Amino acid sequence: MTPSVAPAPRSRVAGRVPLPRVWPVAAGDIVWVLAGNVVLIAAMWVRHGGLDQLNTLGGILTAIGQLTGLFGAYLALLQLVLMSRSPWLDQVFGMDRLAWAHRWLGFATLWLIVAHGVFIVTGYSFGDRQSVLVGLPDISGLEVARRVRKAGGEMAILMLTARDTRCERGRAGRHRLTVRVLTEGPKPEDGAG
Repeated sequence: MTPSVAPAPRSRVAGRVPLPRVWPVAAGDIVWVLAGNVVLIAAMWVRHGGLDQLNTLGGILTAIGQLTGLFGAYLALLQLVLMSRSPWLDQVFGMDRLAWAHRWLGFATLWLIVAHGVFIVTGYSFGDRQSVLVGLPDISGLEVARRVRKAGGEMAILMLTARDTRCERGRAGRHRLTVRVLTEGPKPEDGAG
């Protein structure tokens, strides 16, 4: 038997810092991928019958609602990627520009999701030939949760409400957001507790 000799570990030269990896990605490449995803999302919407509903006003509003929901979800996913601290994104754009883009994409995402809700509800009400206000309940959300509980719903309900107390403190005061969390979990059965 021949004895095996383990290779000697490489010695580092003192004072030498390893260089960061350079990624072969340009800003234009990333923009093309993002734009391609937008086209792909729109094409999938068309492929699954999106254009079939454009013959009425309700259908047009519903289609706009569907597209704003799809693109709003896409922008929300993009925000996660922007703040993921990926080295190739940091190399191409820098963290300052990524944070700036994340901030503005946040506003766009919020408005797209709000528009999604408005257009979907309005489109469905035009399609059903009803007023938008017919389906809105005259009771608070907490009362709806209590009625679901009373009807035997066995789900945990979490409601989050918030209000800005600026109007209470005057214009000179700082913004302070008051958040209340109201929870109602499943109630234990009689005799089980």
